[in-house]
Amino acid sequence: MAALLLALLAAGCTAPPGREGATGEFVTAQKAEARRLERGGDLAAALTLWRSLLPLGRGDTETREAIDALEKTIANRVRDNLARGERAYAGGNNRQGDLYMLRVLALEPGQDEAIALLRKSTAARASAQQKTKSDLENRRVQQTEPPAPVNLGKQLAALESRGDYGGMVALVQNVDPSELPAVGSALRRAHIALADRAQAAGKDAEALAHMQAAMAAQAVADDPLVNRSTALRGELSTHWYREGSRLLNNDLDAAIAALEKSLQYNPYNDKARRKLAQAETLQRNLSRIEKGS
Repeated sequence: MAALLLALLAAGCTAPPGREGATGEFVTAQKAEARRLERGGDLAAALTLWRSLLPLGRGDTETREAIDALEKTIANRVRDNLARGERAYAGGNNRQGDLYMLRVLALEPGQDEAIALLRKSTAARASAQQKTKSDLENRRVQQTEPPAPVNLGKQLAALESRGDYGGMVALVQNVDPSELPAVGSALRRAHIALADRAQAAGKDAEALAHMQAAMAAQAVADDPLVNRSTALRGELSTHWYREGSRLLNNDLDAAIAALEKSLQYNPYNDKARRKLAQAETLQRNLSRIEKGS
């Protein structure tokens, strides 16, 4: 039953004999819900509901006119909020600017300009916070970093000479945190070696975790691991997007989980975001039909 209903929603098949009445009732309910959402101001959700009727072969004049009107309304509001947000940013009111950008994303999830402005605002805020923190630290009495304990340094060198990078990581897990800065270089090398091994074995998620640990162990200028980890995140996001797309017609729950994972690796993967919205709409529609059958 669930598989048949899912195929109806995903592929736009014509309802089998005996179900035309139920499908018609469902379409009527969808339209009513879309109008309710629109009256409540949730234009993006309303547009998604109207569009969900198209795969059912219900692209009648009312549906297409509703979609066209909503798209124009959303486009106008997006332009207005973008303009207001840019003026707020220009006036130094980043919080107000962020609010307008969030309104844009509520109207049009994944809107490139809003995302870019939010990222710029977040970076500026983080920079200001870091400067404040640095200023406070500079007021304190400067202390020289203690040298690495001889025994720990020798143990790490011995493990590294044997290629026991996992042993190096395990060794420093139980040391005093104050000793970590002095062994950061060795720990970074160990995590990079483990990342190389994991990536060669096709364990990209594990490789990414080691790259992030390497960067945390010791920060370096123009760190090549930044681009490398970004590329790996993109590959993992693409992998889970494809997996979610493959599962869409067979297992909605698994498809949604895979697409959510894709966005965890790359929140700006617009294909995954749109596919996830489609899967969630299908899931809601399926649930409504099953409850009514």
